[in-house]
Parts: sequence; C-alpha cells; structure tokens
Amino acid sequence: MRQRLLSLQERIDVTKLLHGVQTFLDRHGVPRSSIKVELVKAGKSLIGSADCKFESTRDFSGLSHHARRIATAVERAGIDMAADARQGANSFKSTRFRPEYMGEIQELLNSRKPFTSREVKLAIGRVVELSPSSINNCSSFVISALEALGVITQVGGGLYAPN
Repeated sequence: MRQRLLSLQERIDVTKLLHGVQTFLDRHGVPRSSIKVELVKAGKSLIGSADCKFESTRDFSGLSHHARRIATAVERAGIDMAADARQGANSFKSTRFRPEYMGEIQELLNSRKPFTSREVKLAIGRVVELSPSSINNCSSFVISALEALGVITQVGGGLYAPN
C-alpha cells in the first residue's frame, strides 16, 4: 500500500488538494484531531499536525498593530467568521482562541442585525475586565480587523452589518 501511495505521489502532486480539503473541513467545524492523513514522501508528511496554522494571504499592512494581530490570528486559525454568522455557528467556542472576547463578537455577528461600536464594547466587557479606555481601543481594533477580513461593512451612522 505504501509503495502504491509513493508511486502515485510521484505522478500527482496532491498537496494543494489536501490543503483545500483541510480548509473545507476546518470551515465546517471538523476538529483536526479526528482526521489523520499520512502520505509519506522521503520520510516527511505532506499534511501538518493538528496544530498547524494557515498562512495569511491578505495584506493587513493598513491596519494598526493590534488590529493586524487580531485579523492574522483569525485567518491563521482558519475561522470563517462570515460563514459562521450565516450558519449561526461559533467556532471560537470550541477552540482556545486569543483574544478571548472573539466568541462574544461572533455571537453579535450571529444575530444578523446591524450593530454599533457600543454593542461591540459591551460584548468585550462581558468577557474581560478592562478600563473604559482599553475597551474603546479593543473595540476599534476588532472593528478594523473585521472590516479587513470582509466580515462586516459600515452601513453608515456608526452602524456595522455582517456580510
């Protein structure tokens, strides 16, 4: 069997296909630990272990440092917040994700109605205890990151809506 896989590996590069399958499974909430795929080429596996990360494909250079870290963390975790909001799912609840308040932000998106930055501040305040100025900063970082990820759009007058 292993020899057959190696001969197929030489003729067909399935790396992109397997990466696409893994991305699809991640978006649908299938835990990585339940999937084991092992194709060997010269002793190295093609697919990473359960804690592998996706590379960021978007340019977040226009964001502040903190907003860029949030957006990059969401993208590397393979979480599609817009798809989760459409399905009413919350991928942050089943994972240990930092910042911790992103689960509450996802719940806000799942309501599928326009929201204000004040509602974002309240969602953050329910999870972490911060000073009012820190909560203001966090909410602006989160809103900037979500806009850069294409999860929300500003619909005017300080209102934001999920895509």
